Amino acid sequence: SETFVFNSKLAAENKAKLFIKSLLFHPVIQNLKLVDDKGINVTIHTYDVLKIAEKHVKREFFSEIADKSKKPDIFSLVVGIVIHDTTKATLRLNSAKMSHSYIMNKHPEIVRQEAGGIIADVEKATGFKLKEKIVEHILHIVVAHHGDWGKIKPETTEARIVADADKYSALHHRITP
Repeated sequence: SETFVFNSKLAAENKAKLFIKSLLFHPVIQNLKLVDDKGINVTIHTYDVLKIAEKHVKREFFSEIADKSKKPDIFSLVVGIVIHDTTKATLRLNSAKMSHSYIMNKHPEIVRQEAGGIIADVEKATGFKLKEKIVEHILHIVVAHHGDWGKIKPETTEARIVADADKYSALHHRITP
Protein backbone atom coordinates (compact mmCIF):
# COMPACT_ATOMS: atom_id res chain seq x y z
CA SER A 1 0.00 0.00 0.00
CA GLU A 2 1.07 3.59 -0.64
CA THR A 3 1.85 6.01 2.11
CA PHE A 4 0.49 9.55 1.72
CA VAL A 5 1.92 12.51 3.58
CA PHE A 6 -0.89 14.76 4.73
CA ASN A 7 0.01 18.39 4.17
CA SER A 8 -1.92 20.34 6.82
CA LYS A 9 -1.00 23.71 5.25
CA LEU A 10 -2.49 22.59 1.94
CA ALA A 11 -5.58 21.24 3.70
CA ALA A 12 -6.02 24.56 5.52
CA GLU A 13 -5.66 26.49 2.24
CA ASN A 14 -8.26 24.26 0.58
CA LYS A 15 -10.67 24.77 3.49
CA ALA A 16 -10.12 28.53 3.32
CA LYS A 17 -10.84 28.54 -0.42
CA LEU A 18 -14.01 26.48 0.07
CA PHE A 19 -15.15 28.75 2.90
CA ILE A 20 -14.64 31.87 0.78
CA LYS A 21 -16.31 30.28 -2.25
CA SER A 22 -19.33 29.38 -0.13
CA LEU A 23 -19.32 32.91 1.32
CA LEU A 24 -19.44 34.41 -2.17
CA PHE A 25 -22.64 32.45 -2.88
CA HIS A 26 -24.35 33.45 0.38
CA PRO A 27 -27.70 35.14 -0.42
CA VAL A 28 -26.75 38.39 1.34
CA ILE A 29 -23.49 38.60 -0.63
CA GLN A 30 -25.39 37.85 -3.84
CA ASN A 31 -27.84 40.67 -2.97
CA LEU A 32 -24.97 43.16 -3.06
CA LYS A 33 -25.26 42.89 -6.86
CA LEU A 34 -28.72 44.47 -6.63
CA VAL A 35 -27.64 47.64 -4.84
CA ASP A 36 -25.81 50.74 -6.04
CA ASP A 37 -24.21 53.23 -3.70
CA LYS A 38 -22.94 56.64 -4.80
CA GLY A 39 -22.82 55.67 -8.46
CA ILE A 40 -21.23 52.25 -8.12
CA ASN A 41 -22.60 48.78 -7.59
CA VAL A 42 -21.76 47.49 -4.09
CA THR A 43 -20.31 44.24 -5.47
CA ILE A 44 -18.01 46.26 -7.74
CA HIS A 45 -17.01 48.40 -4.74
CA THR A 46 -16.28 45.24 -2.72
CA TYR A 47 -13.98 43.90 -5.43
CA ASP A 48 -12.38 47.34 -5.71
CA VAL A 49 -11.62 47.32 -1.98
CA LEU A 50 -10.21 43.80 -2.35
CA LYS A 51 -7.95 44.90 -5.22
CA ILE A 52 -6.74 48.00 -3.35
CA ALA A 53 -6.03 45.92 -0.24
CA GLU A 54 -4.21 43.31 -2.33
CA LYS A 55 -1.90 45.97 -3.80
CA HIS A 56 -1.24 47.36 -0.32
CA VAL A 57 -0.45 43.93 1.12
CA LYS A 58 1.86 43.01 -1.76
CA ARG A 59 3.71 46.32 -1.49
CA GLU A 60 3.88 46.41 2.30
CA PHE A 61 4.34 42.76 3.26
CA PHE A 62 5.54 40.78 0.24
CA SER A 63 8.06 43.07 -1.44
CA GLU A 64 11.77 42.34 -1.33
CA ILE A 65 12.32 44.87 1.46
CA ALA A 66 9.25 43.94 3.54
CA ASP A 67 9.43 42.52 7.04
CA LYS A 68 8.20 38.98 6.33
CA SER A 69 7.47 38.34 10.01
CA LYS A 70 4.55 40.78 9.98
CA LYS A 71 2.39 39.24 7.25
CA PRO A 72 -1.33 39.91 7.73
CA ASP A 73 -3.97 37.21 8.14
CA ILE A 74 -5.06 37.00 4.50
CA PHE A 75 -8.08 34.76 5.22
CA SER A 76 -9.54 37.20 7.76
CA LEU A 77 -8.72 40.12 5.48
CA VAL A 78 -10.56 38.61 2.50
CA VAL A 79 -13.60 37.47 4.49
CA GLY A 80 -13.79 40.87 6.19
CA ILE A 81 -13.70 42.65 2.84
CA VAL A 82 -16.36 40.41 1.30
CA ILE A 83 -18.80 41.08 4.16
CA HIS A 84 -17.86 44.66 5.09
CA ASP A 85 -20.80 46.34 3.33
CA THR A 86 -23.57 43.75 3.54
CA THR A 87 -25.88 46.07 5.45
CA LYS A 88 -25.97 48.32 2.39
CA ALA A 89 -27.98 45.57 0.70
CA THR A 90 -30.05 44.39 3.63
CA LEU A 91 -31.03 47.92 4.67
CA ARG A 92 -31.85 49.14 1.17
CA LEU A 93 -33.66 45.99 0.05
CA ASN A 94 -35.77 46.06 3.23
CA SER A 95 -36.57 49.78 2.81
CA ALA A 96 -34.96 50.64 6.15
CA LYS A 97 -34.92 54.28 7.23
CA MET A 98 -31.27 54.12 8.40
CA SER A 99 -28.24 54.17 6.12
CA HIS A 100 -25.17 51.96 6.32
CA SER A 101 -23.07 55.00 7.29
CA TYR A 102 -25.47 55.94 10.08
CA ILE A 103 -25.36 52.40 11.48
CA MET A 104 -21.55 52.29 11.27
CA ASN A 105 -21.40 55.54 13.22
CA LYS A 106 -24.17 54.93 15.77
CA HIS A 107 -25.02 51.21 15.90
CA PRO A 108 -22.11 49.04 14.68
CA GLU A 109 -23.55 46.16 16.72
CA ILE A 110 -26.15 45.77 13.92
CA VAL A 111 -23.34 45.31 11.38
CA ARG A 112 -21.55 42.93 13.76
CA GLN A 113 -24.68 40.82 14.25
CA GLU A 114 -25.33 40.56 10.51
CA ALA A 115 -21.70 39.70 9.73
CA GLY A 116 -21.65 37.11 12.53
CA GLY A 117 -24.82 35.53 11.12
CA ILE A 118 -23.30 35.30 7.65
CA ILE A 119 -20.16 33.66 9.06
CA ALA A 120 -22.31 31.18 11.03
CA ASP A 121 -24.31 30.36 7.88
CA VAL A 122 -21.12 29.66 5.92
CA GLU A 123 -19.71 27.56 8.77
CA LYS A 124 -22.89 25.49 8.72
CA ALA A 125 -22.88 25.18 4.91
CA THR A 126 -19.22 24.12 4.75
CA GLY A 127 -18.96 22.20 8.01
CA PHE A 128 -15.87 24.28 8.86
CA LYS A 129 -15.99 25.86 12.30
CA LEU A 130 -13.72 28.88 12.56
CA LYS A 131 -11.82 29.51 15.76
CA GLU A 132 -13.55 32.14 17.88
CA LYS A 133 -10.41 34.30 17.72
CA ILE A 134 -10.62 34.36 13.91
CA VAL A 135 -14.35 35.18 13.96
CA GLU A 136 -13.71 38.05 16.38
CA HIS A 137 -10.88 39.28 14.18
CA ILE A 138 -13.13 39.26 11.08
CA LEU A 139 -15.94 40.99 12.97
CA HIS A 140 -13.54 43.70 14.12
CA ILE A 141 -12.42 44.25 10.51
CA VAL A 142 -16.07 44.65 9.48
CA VAL A 143 -17.19 47.00 12.27
CA ALA A 144 -14.03 49.13 11.98
CA HIS A 145 -13.99 49.51 8.19
CA HIS A 146 -15.15 53.14 8.28
CA GLY A 147 -12.01 54.10 10.20
CA ASP A 148 -12.21 57.64 11.54
CA TRP A 149 -15.69 57.98 10.04
CA GLY A 150 -17.14 55.14 12.16
CA LYS A 151 -17.74 54.49 15.83
CA ILE A 152 -15.24 51.59 16.04
CA LYS A 153 -11.64 52.42 15.12
CA PRO A 154 -9.31 49.87 13.46
CA GLU A 155 -7.08 48.15 16.02
CA THR A 156 -5.41 45.51 13.85
CA THR A 157 -3.26 45.63 10.75
CA GLU A 158 -6.00 43.95 8.73
CA ALA A 159 -8.70 46.35 9.95
CA ARG A 160 -6.50 49.33 9.06
CA ILE A 161 -5.84 47.90 5.59
CA VAL A 162 -9.58 47.48 4.95
CA ALA A 163 -10.45 50.92 6.35
CA ASP A 164 -7.78 52.53 4.16
CA ALA A 165 -8.83 50.56 1.06
CA ASP A 166 -12.52 51.34 1.67
CA LYS A 167 -11.76 55.03 2.14
CA TYR A 168 -9.63 55.14 -1.01
CA SER A 169 -12.34 53.41 -3.03
CA ALA A 170 -15.02 55.74 -1.62
CA LEU A 171 -13.01 58.89 -2.36
CA HIS A 172 -11.51 57.99 -5.73
CA HIS A 173 -13.67 55.36 -7.42
CA ARG A 174 -17.22 56.53 -6.83
CA ILE A 175 -19.36 59.15 -8.48
CA THR A 176 -20.24 61.95 -6.07
CA PRO A 177 -24.04 62.36 -5.97
